[in-house]
Amino acid sequence: MFSCVSIHRVARFTFPSLLKDIAAKLDLNNGEKVHVRILELGLQFDRHIASSLINMYVRCGSFDYATKVFDQLPQRDVAVWNTMLSGYFHHSRPCDGLVLLARMQLLGFKPDAHSLGILLGACSGFFLDIRRGKEVHAYAFRNAFDGEQILETTLIDVYSKLGGIKEAYRVFNHAVEKNVLMWNAIIGGFCYNGLSEISLELFVLMINKGCEIQAATFTSVLMACSIGKVADFGQGVHCCVIKKGHEFDPYVRTSLLTMLMDFGRKIHGELVKRPELMNMIVQSSLLTMYMKNGDIETADAFFNSNEVEDIVVWGTMISGFCQNKKFDSALGLFHQLMAKGLKPDSTVIASVVSASSSLGCLKLGFQLHGHAIKSGAAADVFVGSGLIDFYAKFNAPDSSECVLRNMPFRNLVVYNSMISAYGRNGLVDESIRVLGEISQQGLSPDSISITSALASASSAASLSKGKMIHGYQVRKGVLSDALVENALLDMYMKCGCLGYGQRIFNSMTFKNLVARNNDDCGGMDLTDPLP
Repeated sequence: MFSCVSIHRVARFTFPSLLKDIAAKLDLNNGEKVHVRILELGLQFDRHIASSLINMYVRCGSFDYATKVFDQLPQRDVAVWNTMLSGYFHHSRPCDGLVLLARMQLLGFKPDAHSLGILLGACSGFFLDIRRGKEVHAYAFRNAFDGEQILETTLIDVYSKLGGIKEAYRVFNHAVEKNVLMWNAIIGGFCYNGLSEISLELFVLMINKGCEIQAATFTSVLMACSIGKVADFGQGVHCCVIKKGHEFDPYVRTSLLTMLMDFGRKIHGELVKRPELMNMIVQSSLLTMYMKNGDIETADAFFNSNEVEDIVVWGTMISGFCQNKKFDSALGLFHQLMAKGLKPDSTVIASVVSASSSLGCLKLGFQLHGHAIKSGAAADVFVGSGLIDFYAKFNAPDSSECVLRNMPFRNLVVYNSMISAYGRNGLVDESIRVLGEISQQGLSPDSISITSALASASSAASLSKGKMIHGYQVRKGVLSDALVENALLDMYMKCGCLGYGQRIFNSMTFKNLVARNNDDCGGMDLTDPLP
């Protein structure tokens, strides 16, 4: 039997983690239920739990409840004040935030580096101006916060975003120790202010000093290459990205695409004079390029400037709209396609099913399913996977299962979708059953299979099922990458198994921010010129 002390220790850890998830989902209804449970256990005055409650209410936009929790606390520390302060600025209420800051100081609580970081974040978010930023900077200087690297990095970022690039550089130049975040901030700052040449010079200097190059560094540098139109230098950076293993980082890839899209525009300009522009493969490639770069207007203008009758090109546009979350546009184009009498292929159907799911169009989803069956497209693994996700979103996992069983060929993508579908509907046993079926079909589960199954066990706080999945992962030799490690950590922590959670954390290859969140549930001369 657990003692009351043990229960309270576990609760003190699990409640903040649970409230953090609720806040991320903006699920106020479940947040209120957790609050009731906290009151029943008499834990409402625990500052760690109270801070998480305040954060949850603030994120959900319920400031009255957040203020009530805050005001009822008999003892507050600076961290609790910071939670409220952050909430006001997060919801664009700077005046209330400044009033709270004044009240905080009147009651004898001295702002710390995090408080100042919140204020500076408000400046960079344009709720406050550069004058306020300089006031915060002066306060930090007077109160001996110089040398706080996080604060210095935030100052660089704020000054850069508000057009004070000289002030940003002075902060950077006088920092006693320059960590990689500071280098990233100043390189990005010069790029943001249109001084791409200096960004690239700083990048070279950073390399020469032997500093660690992160994905964020490459993101800024590639953007500088794009703005400065220095293709040769950009190619060298691209090679460096590959050597450092950052080519799969989503932000780096976006920056690479932007740089190469600029190159693609030049090709497009040349093609306008040539007959090759009428080739459907060329048109589809150009549309894909623009859509992947988020340049929807150019893609749309190019598509509408040609009388396109090729289903592949239509599919590229519909898919591109979905990739850019323009689901209404995707459905509108689909209706135009049908009105023209064109026959949608499996790519189009899969994209439109995804759009229907995202927009909650249940009737259209049914119609698409019927069309897919008649045309034979339901056998396509991408269409099948989309239909499985569609029915799961509408709380119909049995229909998802029917889609799976009626597919003559099933690959890992389809099975992973089914595991996720059951997990989304709280059916842990069924998720585990499908996970076991993967091996029976001669397939090998991957990290997404394990992660999806662990997510279902985690949502149900089922420790026994979570351990079962963990054992399966070990037996099958599934690579324990960052996704799996974070899912394991999340599952053990939410199930209150702190020892296992700590063990997973200690053995993790990459202790990223998600993992740490789960586990932790000299004077400046402001007159120096630029070089």
